[in-house]
This record gives sequence, structure tokens and C-alpha cells, in this order.
Amino acid sequence: MKSREALRRLADEVRAVRDREYALAARNRLNWLYATWHPTSRLAILKASSVGVCVVLAILLLCDGGGDTVTAGLVILVMTMLNLAVTGLDGFLREHEIYRRTDRLITELEEESGREWNSGNYPHLHTPMSASVVLQWAIRNGEMVNVPWALLVKDDIIYMKPGQISPARCRLLDENINLTLEQGETFHMDAFKRMEKSLLPEFKISMEPQRFILEETPYLAEMECILKNARHRPVSKLNKNRHFMFSMVELAVLPAFAILLVVWNLCRYNYNLNWYLHTSFDTLFLIEPAIVGIPLLSLSFPAWWIATNHAALASVLYTLRQCNQFLKTADPFDDTLENPEMEERSTEVSCSNIGRIMKSSLLGTGEYLCRTENLLHTLGSVTSFCCTDKKGLLSWQNPSAEKIFFFKPKSEDHLNLMPDELNESDITPEILTVTHDHDNPFGVDFDDPQWKNYLPNLKPLGLSILLNTCNLWTEEKYTYFFQHLLCESVREPLQGNVHDTNTLDLLPIPSRGCLCELSGRIGFPTGYENEFELKEQMQTFRPVIATAAGAGDSFTRNLTLAKLKFPFPHMVSLVMENQLDKSLQLVTQGTADIVLDSCVDAWVGTDLTGLNDDLKKKILEFYHRASLTSYCSAFAYRPLSYIPPWPSDSYYLELPHNSSPFLSQYNRPLSDHIDRVSTAMEISDNITESSAGSTDSKTDDVYSCIESQCNQTFLGMVQMQYQARVDIVQFIDLLEKACIRFVHFSKENELRSRVFSEKMGLESGWNCHISLRSDVDLRSKTRQMYSRKWVTKKYSSEKPSAKHFMSASMPENINDCPRHIDLPKFGDSCKPLLTSVAAEASTAAAAAAGDTSMSYMSTTGQCEAESTSSSSMLQYDMSNRAQLPCGIENIRPHLEEMDNVPLLVSLFTDCTPTSTREMVKILQENSEVVTTMGSAANFHNMRIFLAADASLAVEPLYPQVCQHVSVYSYPRTGLSPTDLASHLTSVASSALFKRDDQVTIYGSIIASRRHVIALRHILQFWTSVSVFLSLYALVCLLLALPSPLSVLQQLLVSLLYLPILSTALFFSTYDRNIRNISTGKNNELKISREILCYSIWCYSGRFVIPLLSALTAHMITVSNILPTCSSTAAASSHCSIAFSVLQDVNCTFITLLIILISLTFVSRTDQIWKLKPRKSWHILCAGLAITLAQFVYLMMKLAVYGAAHISVLTWILYPLALFFTILVNEAIKRQEIKINVRIQKRARLDFGTKLGINSPF
Repeated sequence: MKSREALRRLADEVRAVRDREYALAARNRLNWLYATWHPTSRLAILKASSVGVCVVLAILLLCDGGGDTVTAGLVILVMTMLNLAVTGLDGFLREHEIYRRTDRLITELEEESGREWNSGNYPHLHTPMSASVVLQWAIRNGEMVNVPWALLVKDDIIYMKPGQISPARCRLLDENINLTLEQGETFHMDAFKRMEKSLLPEFKISMEPQRFILEETPYLAEMECILKNARHRPVSKLNKNRHFMFSMVELAVLPAFAILLVVWNLCRYNYNLNWYLHTSFDTLFLIEPAIVGIPLLSLSFPAWWIATNHAALASVLYTLRQCNQFLKTADPFDDTLENPEMEERSTEVSCSNIGRIMKSSLLGTGEYLCRTENLLHTLGSVTSFCCTDKKGLLSWQNPSAEKIFFFKPKSEDHLNLMPDELNESDITPEILTVTHDHDNPFGVDFDDPQWKNYLPNLKPLGLSILLNTCNLWTEEKYTYFFQHLLCESVREPLQGNVHDTNTLDLLPIPSRGCLCELSGRIGFPTGYENEFELKEQMQTFRPVIATAAGAGDSFTRNLTLAKLKFPFPHMVSLVMENQLDKSLQLVTQGTADIVLDSCVDAWVGTDLTGLNDDLKKKILEFYHRASLTSYCSAFAYRPLSYIPPWPSDSYYLELPHNSSPFLSQYNRPLSDHIDRVSTAMEISDNITESSAGSTDSKTDDVYSCIESQCNQTFLGMVQMQYQARVDIVQFIDLLEKACIRFVHFSKENELRSRVFSEKMGLESGWNCHISLRSDVDLRSKTRQMYSRKWVTKKYSSEKPSAKHFMSASMPENINDCPRHIDLPKFGDSCKPLLTSVAAEASTAAAAAAGDTSMSYMSTTGQCEAESTSSSSMLQYDMSNRAQLPCGIENIRPHLEEMDNVPLLVSLFTDCTPTSTREMVKILQENSEVVTTMGSAANFHNMRIFLAADASLAVEPLYPQVCQHVSVYSYPRTGLSPTDLASHLTSVASSALFKRDDQVTIYGSIIASRRHVIALRHILQFWTSVSVFLSLYALVCLLLALPSPLSVLQQLLVSLLYLPILSTALFFSTYDRNIRNISTGKNNELKISREILCYSIWCYSGRFVIPLLSALTAHMITVSNILPTCSSTAAASSHCSIAFSVLQDVNCTFITLLIILISLTFVSRTDQIWKLKPRKSWHILCAGLAITLAQFVYLMMKLAVYGAAHISVLTWILYPLALFFTILVNEAIKRQEIKINVRIQKRARLDFGTKLGINSPF
């Protein structure tokens, strides 16, 4: 199938799914109306009840017939219709947002279908496996290419390799075999030929990748799920606050005020209880209810809220795309990262770019998800930042060298690291540590400044690395061999069930990685391998059998009990011909157990020395420890005089599982001893001539190939590990300061996950990780691993050595001394790992099998034996000593019945996509605000993105075959296949960016937090002012006084002044410690005594002085005006003018008081006199402009009508009120700051405390 045809077909199928889901959703057309206007909907900005009240008030004002009242009625009707239109459009766009996003993807697919990709635009065919990337071999344009999962379509011809997981339902293209694989099923070779385990070494033919045809397009099922559930995201904390506040106003305050006023006005009308005798029926029942009700309706709020939220979101999205301005240091542990100047160096805002983003967001063009998944609200109140992928996101895409193990002669001036065990040897092991370059994915350097003294030891190792690991001529065969080993490892009981995972690369077959940089540092530059020619590639493996008790060795059985994934024994041997002298060299790389079996001596820099049991034990000790937490490769070498008779490229050599060491069993007679340059004693040949004569030529070839791989020289080992990115280390540190928990959902086991989590700076102690694997029994696991009682609080009675053994952090012990052999220093080394029955059974089984090299691993009851690799390497701190739940199904019961520690854990191990998604839901059920970040090249993340409050899709760094081989090339125009696939996979994500893009997630979090805090302050300010204006008018009317404000003045303050002040407050709001505060959980808000008391003294207290002063001033002036009023028309007109001037005076000073109070909402950490004009100039300018305009109007009114009727006490009382309002607000603000500090201290304590009910402390 051609690329164009595949993209067109994918576009048509996605459009068909989109249309089908849209038609199903259209059956419930009223759903979006309910979410938009229903009074109980927490997404409703304008409620239907408010619309009804607005219409009633408008009708009342229109019925009055006065000029001002008719104008006010028309304004209310116009604003109501505008709010209905704005909120209706917003609700409609929210309902159709995911469909518009899908239409945008369809358009991209159609555009790219007009172009043609070549094979170089796809990822490299032999790209190493990674859990962050899902690729599939398929035929495009007549060539086999590596197609991203999202671009696969029905009827695609794909090539399935043995051990590979099916990307979708597919059928084998073979007339003789009927085989269909469902999505997630593993393709086994047993479907073609049952692979019997032989007791003798034999060649096993490898199965070429098989042709399958896809019977479905895998992307459609995920797309269908997203279209159904995209609108069902959790309601944000800010929306809950808005809904709660305005519901209280509209459903409690407004009805109470209205009922009280109507009942009181009926009494006034019936009993003529009025100071002003000319109070009419229209005034009592048409105008006065409107004056009290207008402020509570917040007529301008819906439009202002929508516009401000989209502007803030545009600012956050723009900030996200900006380069981080302050994380410049390359030291991940630099304490000067954060300082008071950080906020001063914020990125400059481009109004044009923000305007473009805001326009796209308002119109809902589908570029961003801003309604169904609000990144602003989520990042502004996020409590858990989760990451689902490691390779290419948290770490570099390839592992890098971390330690190098080799032997050297023991000298007197060298520090004797092993004084008790080196008496019988003249050589000692040396471990050089290597540091990864933070800015270069492949750059390394030695920590020891004297490392060049070891160049004679390192030179053969460097050449072996260059010829084997980074030899591109071997990559194709190694890829097939890798898949064959995967298929073998999946079959073994040791590995468990991997049906529900996408983590085949986490099975125990470590890829070789790229060590070109290390080889170059040793002295072999790129291109030196061209001096050698590859003649043969031999690939050998030995299966691991773990069956019933008593079978196999104790080491394997211990791994089974511990649920560890250990490297599958294998090695790759290359026959290289030197172009200069045509000599043949055998260069071997593989796991140390099988490589060590093929070696008889070791290179020590100047000579060869024989490998005795003591040296072998040290090699295995290092290898076992390194393999449990990282990736370790051993290297060996020998000269050859002939090319071994390897059958062909499609064969592998399988050794019996009990063939360790196979050297002593299958060594053939050596005809020419030049093949074996060694100082070790030659192994005697026990094979008789009769047995040799009875073997056929194929068997001879087997033994000849085995013989060619025997008698090798051990060169050394390289331990590799995925290194955490520096920006991630810094990011996690900043998140912790901001009370945001970084949660890593690791697909690896506990041991590997904890080592990497410590590299990122996460806690990994006794109660800092939980395994989501469902088949783990905590009680039995602890007994099996430690032969101790179940760990409880009573554990504190253990002896001190045992306490240290059970509480020490494992990686700390591993890396205690990087130059020292990692022998166990902690725990009771004499205590058996397993029960005595199991240990005796393993000893008997080892003795019966004649396992000479591994027999010391099975011996129990002696301290010397217990210090060997099989036991000591498993004495790591693996148990979950806090008795936290194991398995996703046990998380909820633990939270309900025990403690909340699972919500405070930063590391979840053994994760699958299903368990990760379920854990995200559990976090949300417990009021956590969850943001997820994951790979856009991993389709398993699509539903995880959908479950989170908000998600960030990141196109990861693709693993490279070699640093000198690019993953793919970009087409001249348009998108690359990986870019287009990332767009498809991130359809439910808020944002998509590449891992190396200049983005600042932390900067966008802080920007979102500032905006959300500002919006929350404005909600409180707007609600308080609205209730104050309404209460002021209501109290005056309850005292039978004329209205202190007119209808138009209430509209002026509510529709103009309040939005202007709120907008200025949004830009001026800042908190000094915004980077170090806790935003709190997304709890459900309910009326409680504490909330009521806090609101009364904190918010109502701010308006006590303005309310009393304005009420007193109004009463004094009214009493001064009333004597001049009489029943004559002239006096009535004069009195009306006097009341109008009084209302203007009241409106002016009330506005000024509101402006002063608004200054107290600028910051929750600083008082008014600490405000910085440079940061808060918006509110100062807005307040000054409103005050100036209002005073100019008042002066003009007083110039025309005079101020004779305004009492002198009123002119004195209002300025005093301004002064005392500032004092009272400062006192309240001081107490508010103290309460907030206490709340933040408690929140910080809750954030950092993880002591559950089973804490031993």
C-alpha cells in the first residue's frame, strides 16, 4: 500500500467514526443546554434562574414608564440576551470541541496524503525497542518501513517478529496455517513449530518476520473512546468555587433579600411607613426591587469571565512555548536555581501572539482544547503531576555507560579493596565510574583523573565495543536474534504474564546500546572499525528454566520468588578479519554468565591470567548486582585461525539449560594450539574417538562452533543505565517546593524503578513506592525475601543491625563506594535467604545436575556461601515495609480502611496502561488535581490522557541504533510520519510538543497559578461588592429611607466599574510566595460553620465601615432634605433634585470605598502599604481613572444644582470613612495573612508527611 493511499483511507475511516459518534451524540441535543444553563450545573456561568430574574426585573422597570427606568430595563434585556448568546455559544463549542479537533486532524491527514514519504522519512528499521514508542514493520510504497502505530490502516501488510505484540487484530498470510491475533496478543513461534528443549546443543533455525494483514485500523477504537468520553472531565476547582459562590448569591441571598423587601414594602404601602411621603406604588414594587436585585445578578460577569479565562489560557499556552529563562545551570543540584529574582525575569508577553491564540480559543477552531480540558484551571491548582513514560522523556533515549569493570595487577601502592579475598591472586578488580554529559545524549567522561593509567586494560575493551556494539553490519541479524530471545523469554514461567502490557522491552533482554563515545574516549575514533571486515556472526543463547521446587538452580528460583526480571543468557560473537594482516579475531559481547563460561583467562593490561573461582565470583557479583538495577554487558576475545562453520544467517545456537559451564562439556580436541593463547591450564578432552565418529556433519559443526567460542579471554564489563535529564531533576525539585507531587508510573519492577527515581531526586525509602502488580502477596513476599516475620510496628524490637538492614535505602548501598566491589555490607549475611527446606532442595538439585560453577550459589548454612552473588544480590531493600497495598485492586480498600499514604507516594511500579488509568481515577476520587505527561508515540497513553484533568503529550526522543545514525529524516515539505502520528495520538491532550522543544512547563504552571489565584480573588471581590451594594440599598429601604442609589447608578457600578476594577485586579494580583504555596485539593465545597465565620469576618468585615458610614451619611442628609419637601409641585421638584444630588454623592464615595477595598485583594501575602506600584499599576490607574471620572461628574452636578442640601456631616463622614476603611482593612488583612501562613504550614506538613498507621517511626 502506498503512503498516500494509507493516509486517505485513514482520513476516511476517522471521518466515518466521527460522523457516527456525532450522530449518536445528536440524539441527546439538550445535554449541552443542561450543562450551559441549568442551575445545578457546575459548568453553567449563566443560570436559567438568573435569566428569569433578569427578565422579571426588566419587565418591572419597563412597566414603570420613567425615562431612567425604561433605559435601565432595556439595558438589562440587552445584557441578558448578550449573556445568553455568549454562554450558549461557549456551551455549544464545548460540546463540539472534540469534533472540531477531529476535523482538524482529518484535514491534516488529507493534506499529507497529497505528498509522498520515502523510506528515510520513517524511523530506522532497526530502532531499538522502547516503551515510549510503538512502531510496526509494514509495507509502504513496496518497501518495508517502520510505521508509527497511529498510521496503520486496515489491509496493511505488516511483518510480525517472534515475541512481538500484535498492534491490532491481524491474520497470518499463510494458506497452510490459520492464525489470527487480537490486539495485545504475543506472536509465538509455537504456532509454526513446537520448539522442543534439547539436552544437547543444537542449531535452531530462526523464524523470519511473518506477513500478516491487518483486519482493522487500530486507531479507530481509541478515537471512538475519546469521542464518547472527552466531555466527561472532572470539574475544575476554580469552576467549583465560582459555582458555589454565585449559587449562594442567586439561590440564597437574592431570594432572601427579595422576599424581605417585598414583605416590608407591603407593610410600608399599607401603613404608609415612609419618611418621604411621595413614595408611590411604582417606586415600592417596581423600582426598589430592581435597585436591590441588579447588583446580585452580575449582568456583566458571564461575558467578562469567558473573555478573561480565554485570555489567561492564551497567556499560559504562550508561556509554555517560551524558552526557560532561569534554568541555565547544568548542575541538577544547584541550590541557586530559585531566587527572588526569578519572577523579575519572566518572559515578555507578545500581545499579537496571545491575541492569535485567544482568537483561536474563543472561536473553538480545534487548535487547542480549552473547554473540555482547561489547561489553565488544571495547572493553576494541580496537586499531582504524573508521568507515564521514562525513555526519551524523563531520561535520554539510550542508556549510557556508568561503570567499567576490569582486572589489573595488584600493586603495593594501590588501595587494597579486598584484603580478605585476594590472598590467592595477584590481580584485583577495578571499577571506573563514568559520568554522563548532561547536554549530550551520548557524551561520557571518566570520573578518575588518572584513568589514562588504565589504558592498557581498556584498549582491548574499547576495540571490542567498537567492533561489536556499534557495528551497523550486525544490526539486522541482532534485531532478529533480539526478537527470538524475547519470544523465548515470554514463554518462560519466570517472566509471568505480559499479555496486558506493551513492555516487551522490559523483559530481560537488554539492548546493546551505543558506546561509540566510550570507545572514542579510550582511543578508537569513529571509522577505525573499517580496518576490520565482518566474516561471521554467531549468536548463542541458553534458556532459563524455572519449574517446580527443586528444579533449576537456587539463583533462578530466588529470582522467581522475588518477581525479578533477570537478563536472558546470550552472547553474540563476531569473526572479524584484520585488513592489514588478514588475521581472524573473535569478539564476543553478551551476558556475563554465559560469556564467563566461555572464558579461561582474563586480560590484566600487560598479560593474561587464569580465571579461578574467586575471580569468577567477583565477576558474577558485579554482574548480578548491575543487572538487577541497570544493564550490563560482558566482553571477551580470542584469536582464530579459521572461520567457524556457522550454517547461515537464519540459525542460532541453543545450549542446554544445564550447560554451565559448557566449556568443560563440549570442548573439542585442539589441532592447532595457535588458536588458544592462554596462561590457563588446558582442559582435557573427554570425548572419545568412537563418539566423535558417530556424529554427523551437522553435529560436528555445532561442536566446532562451540569450540571456536571457548577458551576466550575475559576483557571486562560495562554497566549501562538510563540517565535522568537535568531539566527533569530541576523540574521535580521546583514542583516539590510548590507542593506539587511528581508521580512516576514506572513499567519496570521496584528495584529498577527505585534506582532511576533516586536519579531524578524522588524519595525511594521505606514507604515511597507501591507496586501495582496484582499477583503480589505482601505477607508471603516479605517472608520469602527475608525469612522474617511480617513487618509491623513491632519490628522496632529487632536488633540494630536488622533495623539498618530493613530501613536503609537500596541505591545508597549500591553506590556506596563506586571503586569497590559491591559486596553486602548490611543485614545478617549468615541468615539464609529462603527457608531451609527450599535451600536444601536447591542444593540437592544443583548437585544432581552437576552444576559446578553455580553450586556455591546453592549452599546454605555457611556465612561464606551466603555472601555469594545468589544470596547477597537479593538482600536489597525491596519489600514495602510500610505495608502499603500491592496491586491496583487493593488501593481503594487501603484508603478507606487504613491511611492515605498511597496518595502521597511518588513512585508506582509494575504499571500497565490499565492500572495507570485506574490509579489516576483513584487520585481524582480523592480530590487530587491530576496532570499527566506522556509519550505521544505510545498509543497506550491516549486513554490515560483522557482520564486526567489535563494532559501534555510529548513526542519523545526516539532511541538510536548508533549516535552516528539518525532516526529519520524530515521531508522537504509537510509533516514527518512521526509528527503526524503524534498529532493523532495527542487528540485528547491540551498541548503537544517535542522533547527538545524550548518549552517551560514549570513557567506555565506558575503562570497558571498566578492567573487562577487572581481569578479566585476576583470571584471573592465581585461577590462581596455585589452583596454590599445590594445590602446597602436594602438596609436603607428597610429604614424607609429613599433609595441611596438610582437604578442607572447600580447598573453603572455593576456593568462598568466592577468589570474594569476586576480586569485591573487580574493583571495586578501577585503573591510573594506563589512558587512555594499549596493550592489545596479539589474538594467539594459545602456550607460549614468555619467557612461561614471566616467569610463574615474576613469579607463582610471589610465592608462594615463603608456600610455604616454610607448609611449614616445618607440618613443625615435625608433628614436635612425632608423639611424642605412639601406637597407643592415646585417643592416636590426641588426635593427630587436634592435626592438626585445626594445619590450622586453617595455613588461617588461608594465607588471610592470599593476602589480602596479592591486594593486589599491584590495580594494575600502583603499588606496595602507594601504594594509595588511597578507591579500593581493596573489597579492604581484604573481606580484613579474611575475616581477622576466620577468626581468630574459630581463637580459638574454640584456646579449646576449646588450642594446646599448636602449636610456638612456628610462631607466630614465620608472622608473619615475612607481613612477608617483603610485601617480596618489593614487589620483584617493582617489576620488573614496569619491565617494563610498557618494554613500553608499545615498544608506543607501534610504534603511532606507519609507516616501511615504501620510506620515504625
